[in-house]
Formats: sequence, C-alpha cells, structure tokens
Amino acid sequence: MCYRKVTPRTVVWIANRDIPITDSSGVLKVTDQGVLILLNSPNEIILSSNASGPVENPTAQFLESGNLVVKNGNPENFLWQSFDHPTSTLLPDMKIGRNKSKGQEWYLSSNKSSDDPSTGNFTIGLIPMAILSYSSGRD
Repeated sequence: MCYRKVTPRTVVWIANRDIPITDSSGVLKVTDQGVLILLNSPNEIILSSNASGPVENPTAQFLESGNLVVKNGNPENFLWQSFDHPTSTLLPDMKIGRNKSKGQEWYLSSNKSSDDPSTGNFTIGLIPMAILSYSSGRD
C-alpha cells in the first residue's frame, strides 16, 4: 500500500513483508469463508487472514483511509482489516496498544533497511501501566 500523492512513492503497509513475492505472479483472493489469502506463482499461501463465525458473500475493499478490509454485509463490522496489522508506518485510524480481552496487540516495527521492508530490529508500542490509588477510608 502506497501514498498516491507523496513523491517519491512511499510504501506504508506491506502484507507479506517477511515472505515477499518478487514478481507480478501474486494473487489476492477472498474465500467463501471470508479468509483473505495471498498466493504466489506455485499457488502456495503466503498470507492468510482469519475469520470467525458464519459469513455470506464476503468482499475485500480498500477504504479511503488505506485500510484493506474484508466485509460481510455490515459496512461497520470487518471480518479482517489491515489496520489491525501495522508494519512500519502509523496511518490515521490505526491503533497502537493492546486489547487484553481480545488478545490483540498493535505495535510498529522497523524495516530491515531502506530497500528491504522485511521486519527490522526495532519496535515501538505502548506498555500498559497500572495506576494505583490508595484510600484510607477516612474523609
């Protein structure tokens, strides 16, 4: 995913950054179960999203925000979205942090180098901290 109006062209999200497809043979599909898959030329799965629950007529769509989503009828409820998988660039509406109840964590990780977008050595995120308060029970 790139910004259109930024020169030079700047990649801001890569689905398969650690297993790149080096030619134009990649195919992106949405299965009947709502799973987004990326296949290389020998039809090996390079990327597979997850979907839970029954789906009917799932579709993939790039939103104006740059978020790639898999939808199931309800435009507000996504089966999967790229913004839940940030890479090296934080875009508007992306999250950084943790959703403990869903077991999700969002953080940024550097690219290996300026011409190698695979996962680098640095990450940035939020570490939840407990804020303790003390009350003696006296007014």
